[in-house]
This record gives sequence, structure tokens and C-alpha cells, in this order.
Amino acid sequence: MSRLRSNDIDSPQDSIYGCGLCHVHAIAAARYHEAGNGRFLVIEDHDEICWSSEHDPDDYIPAVLHVYSLHPTPQGLVARDILGDRVAEDAEEECRDVYCAINTSCTEVDLEGLHGYIQGFEDDLQIDNGIELPLSPVTESAILDALTEPSVIEPFATPNMENSPW
Repeated sequence: MSRLRSNDIDSPQDSIYGCGLCHVHAIAAARYHEAGNGRFLVIEDHDEICWSSEHDPDDYIPAVLHVYSLHPTPQGLVARDILGDRVAEDAEEECRDVYCAINTSCTEVDLEGLHGYIQGFEDDLQIDNGIELPLSPVTESAILDALTEPSVIEPFATPNMENSPW
């Protein structure tokens, strides 16, 4: 499976935006390209549980494996992360390969939906029920730092670009 564009990073472990702060990268890319009104693709790993109910084994929150920002382009929907751009429908499969996961699911959400995965946005839920959310807190400073990352602000692949499948 080829990416529409690959960045100079070979492994997600080579960047904080590939292992731990992918959601910050995604939020920054949505802010830059979609004026903050972006959509996100959240890949969950159901083999790794972030939180589970003591009373109901079916009531659990899976770990989040990765978060992509989604961007409509004239050629179709693109999923962007620190490793580059890919056709959105290929993102979950590529994520499974890159992160060596098997039992995944993906959910498309807006920014408010993404907040439901991030610690600090659902304080009442966390305090009242002891629920732990899978993604670390996000600060404005962290988003501003991510906005300096070339993989956040570069333009999207077009039919005339090298490595473009169009």
C-alpha cells in the first residue's frame, strides 16, 4: 500500500507525533487546513484496554492506536499523519501494519468527538466514574508547536506531484 506522500520519517517511533501525540498533530493539521473544522479518524486497538468496568466486561474503552486528520481534496478524502498522506480508506489497514495491531476499529469524529478520547475534556466522567480516557491532555502550546511541523502544513498531493497516484 503506497502513501500519496511520504515524509522523511520511516517509523512512527521517530517522532512524538507518531507515538503519543498523534492527536496533537491531527488537531494542528485540522486547524491549519480546515480552519479548525476538521474531521479525524480514530483507530482503536481492542486488544489493549485503556479502562474497563469492574461490573460489566463489555463496558470498556479500548486504547487509541492512532489519530489521523481527514482532509477533503479534489481527488478524494486524505488521511494525514506524521508519516504522510494516504487515501483515507487505506488508513486503518496501514495503521495495523505500522503498529502491528490486529483487532482494530476506526471511527470518524469531529473535534468535539475527538475531545471524548482526550483526558481533561471529560472531567466529570473521569471523576464521577473513575474512567480513564486513552489520549493525553492537549494544550494550546502543544498545538502551536505542532503547527511548526512541516508534515502539518505542507500542501496536499495533486495529480502533478511526484508519487501521486492521480
